[in-house]
Amino acid sequence: MKISSRIFSVTRITVKHFTNLLLIGVVTITSVPSLAGQEKSSANQKSFLWKVESQDNTVYLLGSVHFLKPENYPLPQSMYQAFNESEIVVFETSLAPDASSLNLVIQKAMLPPGETLKTYLSETNYNIVKNESANIGIPLEYFENLKPWFLAMNFVTIGLQKLGFQPQYGVDFHLFNRAGQAGKQILFLETIEEQLDLFENLSKKEQEIFLLQSIQEIETIETSMNILIKTWNSGDVANFEDVILQSFEEFPKYRDIFLTQRNRKWLTEIKLFLNQDQDYLVIVGAAHLVGNDGLIKLLQKEGYSVEQL
Repeated sequence: MKISSRIFSVTRITVKHFTNLLLIGVVTITSVPSLAGQEKSSANQKSFLWKVESQDNTVYLLGSVHFLKPENYPLPQSMYQAFNESEIVVFETSLAPDASSLNLVIQKAMLPPGETLKTYLSETNYNIVKNESANIGIPLEYFENLKPWFLAMNFVTIGLQKLGFQPQYGVDFHLFNRAGQAGKQILFLETIEEQLDLFENLSKKEQEIFLLQSIQEIETIETSMNILIKTWNSGDVANFEDVILQSFEEFPKYRDIFLTQRNRKWLTEIKLFLNQDQDYLVIVGAAHLVGNDGLIKLLQKEGYSVEQL
């Protein structure tokens, strides 16, 4: 599973809770800078937003990107319109900073007492991690007690931030802040613990592969991200889907864990939303919306009419 796919799919807690956790404590982003005055998307251009209508209400599905740059704003007008028309906004998990969530992340991310990366990894792989740590300018001792999956996410986050991609410009974070300011009701599809357990349930070997693949792909992440953001920004579902699904070809288990299983669980929730009398905006990683096991196809199989906006 390529890094760029994770940014569109895996989990939002890797953005909010992992960034700069190690060196200077937790940097919690509590506001989004003003993004007014930048060029807007064409009114006729499709976006990564879909509308599902029932007899009682409308549910909008918005595919989020968890890291973006200031120049990616403002979002397409259709997204803001869906936001304004929805009484309830649903996110993957809470993006609000709180001590209990941080403590949970630390608890899950640390290796057991007596274990370090040096004892956990093979000598060859440990040296690869050591070299990457040197490349980003952070001594490896800061990472020694972290589980490989958590270290992988830190490497990814640092790499993205060096390229100018920032979590505070993520679509979900941007709209989470707006929802709070507008006094909208906010719901969540998962708890932070459920998201953390996606990684916790990986075997030792799978975590090691996850870490090594992350390091390998950091070199090409800028190109990968630019391609995906271009297809996302233009609503080019076919090409976006091709890139995402190809990235999972070698790791079908990851696709099942991080996408398929969660999509089927969320489908049940979305069907409940469609039986209410209020309109909903559901914001999830964009990769959850594409493919035969994506939420769009799953809803269509259930007989719902789904329109891309």
